[in-house]
Amino acid sequence: MNFHDDPVTLECKSAAQQWVQSKDPLIQDFGARLLCLLSSKQVSLGTPGSYIPPRDLLPEEFESYPWGPGIYRGGHEHLKPVDVLNFPASLASMPLREFYALEEAETVGLRLGVFWASPHWRYLPHACASLDLHHRLRGNGTYFTKKSQKSELEFVPVAPGDVYLHLPSDVYGFESGEEPLLNLWAERIVDVQAVPRVIRDLQELADDPVTRALTVAAHQWLQAEDQVVQLFGKKMKLFLRPRDEAIRQVPEAAPPQGKVAAEFRGCPWYPSLAYTNCMDPKLKPLRDCILYEEGDTMFGMFFAPAGTYYPAHRHQPWEIYHVIEGDGLFFLGDDGGEPAQALAEVDQMEAKPMSILSSTPGSFWLHRPYQSHGMQLMDRPALILWGWIGDLSGDYDLRYLEKDIFQCCKRHASRL
Repeated sequence: MNFHDDPVTLECKSAAQQWVQSKDPLIQDFGARLLCLLSSKQVSLGTPGSYIPPRDLLPEEFESYPWGPGIYRGGHEHLKPVDVLNFPASLASMPLREFYALEEAETVGLRLGVFWASPHWRYLPHACASLDLHHRLRGNGTYFTKKSQKSELEFVPVAPGDVYLHLPSDVYGFESGEEPLLNLWAERIVDVQAVPRVIRDLQELADDPVTRALTVAAHQWLQAEDQVVQLFGKKMKLFLRPRDEAIRQVPEAAPPQGKVAAEFRGCPWYPSLAYTNCMDPKLKPLRDCILYEEGDTMFGMFFAPAGTYYPAHRHQPWEIYHVIEGDGLFFLGDDGGEPAQALAEVDQMEAKPMSILSSTPGSFWLHRPYQSHGMQLMDRPALILWGWIGDLSGDYDLRYLEKDIFQCCKRHASRL
């Protein structure tokens, strides 16, 4: 990723990668949204002012941020008399400091900040009326929460790396020990009344094998180093929503039963453009489906039987491939890029040095605009998630090369 070297950005990256590995879909969602923010936003830096926590109680690398006074949503108290603690007056009167680091309300719907809490201090149980996630960075302490009016207050020791969620109906608080506490906090920018629907939708995405596979792919892409791959991940993440029952019906053009996982047959499949463009009988069993489309972006899936050779072709949009099932050899020409090389020139190309990827489930890679690509599947059928970003008007400038530059690879693969 194109991360800067500031400590908060690095802490955010580490935290987000931890969150997307959680078994809780809601924590995963926070992680993916934070990765979306980090792919396009910079953490706010600032000149240390009068609200910076005492330097002997704050790691040096956290000084250069726009610290401000904390906002109290409940009562608070020092655990020992202030004169015994020997705190400066500013710390005694202002034991909580914070700053906002990242925010994107309209698309990502996430706000992120950092707060610092004084040693020997208790933030009394209170309701926040928002959907929050806290991630401990420094310091040990105790977290307490009550999930309903009838439940008892629970006390949980917390240490660096621990994560805890707050639903709008939760009551929570915490206290610090000998050391101050340093926390990341993230807030979903969503109407409180919509939170139950948000949680329900995330659980539906996790329960549906199709959208679960798309979610896993989006999380992988968001953690990639390549900024174009990150962009595909961000767009997929923000597209994801539960599938209607009507879309889950198995169409006549679905891949044959037993060739892909049963749930993946329930998608809007149709005969692949590979067949309809080339009218090659060998490509007739190939299938495509479109899952999401908006503006300059489209995501779908591609099915091909075992042993399929898919000839060299190219198109204007950027493309990502992500193998869900199966394996094979995938060929990438050394042409492409922008501006596009004249098609007539490409049709006259001799076979050039190229990338040959041996890919298995979980593998993903990019095709640049107008980069020739093709594939040779092996002993198993393949199910591939694909995405396009570019000019989706007309025929996408999709062309199959009259002179297939990957024929040599096809013959090589047939001897394996």
